[in-house]
Amino acid sequence: TCRRMYYGVYEMPFVHFLQRTLKPGDVFLDLGANIGYMTAVAHGIVGETGTVFSCEPSPTCTGNFMTENPQPPTGVHWVQAAVMEKDGMFKFADTPRVVSHGFGRVLHGEPREGETIVDVRAVSVDTLVKEHGIEHVHCMKVDVEGCERIVLNGSKGLLECGAVDHIMVETSNTEEASRAETKYIFEYLSGHGMEPFLPDVHGNLKPFDLDLKESFRLDVIWRAKRLGNPS
Repeated sequence: TCRRMYYGVYEMPFVHFLQRTLKPGDVFLDLGANIGYMTAVAHGIVGETGTVFSCEPSPTCTGNFMTENPQPPTGVHWVQAAVMEKDGMFKFADTPRVVSHGFGRVLHGEPREGETIVDVRAVSVDTLVKEHGIEHVHCMKVDVEGCERIVLNGSKGLLECGAVDHIMVETSNTEEASRAETKYIFEYLSGHGMEPFLPDVHGNLKPFDLDLKESFRLDVIWRAKRLGNPS
């Protein structure tokens, strides 16, 4: 994974989409930031006049980021918290593998071998933007290990006032449970004036027609209808 990041081929369609879409001064939310790769990509585009908020509950990932960035660049704000539907505290199962495989998880049941259980802050997107005085989000990345629906529910206020332009949602449709989640997400975001697209390798957006009978794992980019068709 780190080699793919180094050579610029990790998540290349989404990275190229960001390069085509974001501008200096824009606001980017990196929800499920891991070690901060997309944070770095976005910061490189929006610059010091822009704002990047990165939320990550894992102490392992946060420690990695802080070791390399004891003082984050101007405009980058790292928040050790999980983005949820409601604010509060909860148990999180951390593991050294989280950096390369994303296996950190909200704790359900007994911990597994090698996991460390920690108390982590939970914050909704609506609370996050309110706390920091953010009035408009140009792009929001939601990659939170199956909790995407919960994150979007906590973004209701932002969505209802039309204050977000694009949302990338890691979307899995591989089993019955994930199909129900996918159906909910598509209905929820469509109901809030968003349209689904897939980025090609150059970052161009192509309309995406959902077929729940198909098995897939995709990064779906939702674009506000008020912006018109992507060029």
